[in-house]
Amino acid sequence: MNKSNNDSQKIVYAGVIFFAMLVILALICIFFLFSGSGNNDNPVGLKNPEQLDAPPAVTAEDLAEEYQNRPEITPEMQGTIDQTVLKLASLGEFGQLDKYLAEQEAAYKNAEGDESQGVEDWLVKSAMLRADVATTVNLNEANAAISWISYTSPEILAAAVAYTPISLKADAFMDYSSAMFPLIPSGNASAVNLQPAEIEDPAEMLAEINNGSSEKFYGLSAYDMTLFGYRCRFFAIADEAGYYRPYSLVGIDGHLVEPVTKQTVMEIKRALDPYSDLDSVISITPFHEDEYKAMMAEHPDWFDENGAYIVDRNAIGDNTPTPATPIETAPAEGDAAPVETPAA
Repeated sequence: MNKSNNDSQKIVYAGVIFFAMLVILALICIFFLFSGSGNNDNPVGLKNPEQLDAPPAVTAEDLAEEYQNRPEITPEMQGTIDQTVLKLASLGEFGQLDKYLAEQEAAYKNAEGDESQGVEDWLVKSAMLRADVATTVNLNEANAAISWISYTSPEILAAAVAYTPISLKADAFMDYSSAMFPLIPSGNASAVNLQPAEIEDPAEMLAEINNGSSEKFYGLSAYDMTLFGYRCRFFAIADEAGYYRPYSLVGIDGHLVEPVTKQTVMEIKRALDPYSDLDSVISITPFHEDEYKAMMAEHPDWFDENGAYIVDRNAIGDNTPTPATPIETAPAEGDAAPVETPAA
């Protein structure tokens, strides 16, 4: 009997508690319902959806209209953009370059009709440039192998070679006799002076490269730049899909004399042991024009008629791939180590 009474009391208590909770919830709902309409001067809540501070929805039609209202890009403007891209790449300002390209993307539309003749698809080109910039900024040991063969713009690739540590680019060059430099410090960026260069006979050079390679390449591009005071020429080679990769870096105008002549890809790999820090293998002595001229005056037979340093090609080794440019072979005097110099 007592057990039955206890069960009845529990049921009563549970019912009272449940009823009390319903009353409390009802009071809370009534409170919020009336508090939302208490101030007619500043109505808020779902009763006044027009007052919500949400941005208007942007439709596909809105985006298409905004694009059509942009001015068309012209060949002149395209040339200005190309110059700015080259300047910022030369300075290693990759973050600023990406920001600049994004701004231009939002400011212009592709040329249409007759105006499109001779003008590249601007939006596609800008997207590819920005992709190359992102590849450069995100280069690391894990992705270097695939990154170096994925560039679509040779000027960004040339800048990446200048501003990347040796540990990330030592395996990037196809020509193992390429000169190799550490990354350019930001304080020396203004001296890089990246500029497009003309190749004397690109078809012949391309044929020589293909003859010495198991792959077939279809494009060739060259850029001149100054690295630690040494004027160099960078060659980039393009595959069938239009992706560029580093081919060679050689000295021009007689540059790359001792001690930098020993710092080729092959020499670096010979000097390296498993415990070495690859980026500390090379110690660069900046090029000095006065010292170079004094050496020419003291040893005129060390230089050809164009002032280029004469090297012994056979000293590099029998397994060296096809050189980037034809060179003259002559015995070098002293301890001068081999270096690639383009033919005049």
